[in-house]
Amino acid sequence: MAFRENISIALDSIWANKLRSFLTMLGIIIGTAAVIGVVSIGQGGQSMIIQEIEGLGANLIIVFPRTFDDREGWRKPVLLRAEDIATIQRIKGLAACSPEISWLTTVRYGGESKTLSVLGVADTFRTIRNVSIEAGRFLSEHDVASSRKVVVLGSKLCDDLLGTTGRKGREAAIGRTVEIGGQGFTVVGVTGEEKPGLVTTQEVSGYSVFLPYTAVWRLTGNEDIPLLFAAAERRGYVKQVTEHIKGMLDRKYGTGRFEVQNLEAAIEAVGHVTTTMTVVVGGIAAIALLVGGIGIMNIMLVSVTERTKEIGLRKALGAARPQILGQFLTEAVVLSGCGGLVGIAVGAGLARIASWIWNLPSLVSWTSVVVGFGFSVVVGVVFGVYPASKASRMDPIEALRHE
Repeated sequence: MAFRENISIALDSIWANKLRSFLTMLGIIIGTAAVIGVVSIGQGGQSMIIQEIEGLGANLIIVFPRTFDDREGWRKPVLLRAEDIATIQRIKGLAACSPEISWLTTVRYGGESKTLSVLGVADTFRTIRNVSIEAGRFLSEHDVASSRKVVVLGSKLCDDLLGTTGRKGREAAIGRTVEIGGQGFTVVGVTGEEKPGLVTTQEVSGYSVFLPYTAVWRLTGNEDIPLLFAAAERRGYVKQVTEHIKGMLDRKYGTGRFEVQNLEAAIEAVGHVTTTMTVVVGGIAAIALLVGGIGIMNIMLVSVTERTKEIGLRKALGAARPQILGQFLTEAVVLSGCGGLVGIAVGAGLARIASWIWNLPSLVSWTSVVVGFGFSVVVGVVFGVYPASKASRMDPIEALRHE
């Protein structure tokens, strides 16, 4: 009997016993749906979180102190110096670096004022931290080199302080003078509006205030650098550059006095969590598939018993054992395969619903579809072998006598 005819007979049998077939496929459907749904949500969530983390900065590296010295009766952190910036900039594979100096002061315009932390940064900070500009420009290299009194305001702060609304209003704010720490600063840029996400930072927000770090040095009289951001040329250089910066600082200041971190560990942690979740759910799905496989074996044994005379007649007319085996094995595989296809559709649907409810992306990958369908077919083969073998070994005379 041809393979195509075996499939046709199997589909006819499933259609003739729709309810029984559906109940038999239920375990396969649940198992496959669990694999597709959870893997899709997991991969989508992982992709979004990684994008959010990477959105904090292009191949970001962060340097900050981890030890303190007793100076003048106070415990003060060991801080970077101006010359350290030049040394770090020479490291191979480094694209850019920028200090970040936080200065708590009052920003005034007209009758409005706000007390907040303004940030002294370099012109490269925009590239390193992915700062978007809606109006005007960011700080320039010339601004930093000449300690110019210019400022880039966050969009929300600009609206609150200068009374602007929308893009045109913020563009009109360019060139105005705001008072920061008692000094006049010209507004040269306004950042773009914040996009909602899982990962946010205080440095890059709607209330950011960016000044040239050299201007902050001049105003405060303090040239210490409490925090440094750097970016590797590409992701493959991040680990190498991190180690070089750490080695340079260890040699100059002593081992372990500065923490040098990158986002690779966070990205790897997200991957580990997703993998663990997939393995756990995969185990649950495997149990569901096992139950479904047992159901298929039971129903196929019932089918063999119900069709004993048919088997005997076919064998009496010359059907060989492999043909009988192939017919019933095909029926088991088609039954489980149909369950797998329904499970894929259900899993993809549940993933879309879950992504809509929790505002998470779902990525139904071809890999998960192929794996889910492949497992359902394997279950059909494994649990269909015994009933098919039993049917193929029947004695035709005894089978024809069966009542």
